[in-house]
Amino acid sequence: TTEDVASSSTAVSSLLSSAGYADVDSSAVSGIALTALTGNGTWQYSTDSGTNWFSVGTVSSSSALLLSATAQIRYMPDSANGETATFSFRAWDQTSGTATNGATKGLADTSTTGGSSAFSANSAQASLTVS
Repeated sequence: TTEDVASSSTAVSSLLSSAGYADVDSSAVSGIALTALTGNGTWQYSTDSGTNWFSVGTVSSSSALLLSATAQIRYMPDSANGETATFSFRAWDQTSGTATNGATKGLADTSTTGGSSAFSANSAQASLTVS
């Protein structure tokens, strides 16, 4: 994308598919926990098919933003800098925690991972080149 326009949105379900996500608990619903962001612009999410967009804000492994598989994410560049913006995430099976809904953010501590945890042991990163 260019530094003057928002990136195309990506569905959380597509990120999980690209990362090869699978859960041994077949009845669990999927989503992601955003744990880190980079970039001079703003990462945004939508929980209503792109009608409304909200800033992700500050996230960390102890305060990760929970997004369901139907949520979308995009990057809003700062209109001045070319860069590679990234975000890191863990798969979330929704067996604990509450998904973000509109401006009401679902946050969780993802320090405990794997096994019976709701969060995957492995993390993944997505990137976007802004020119």
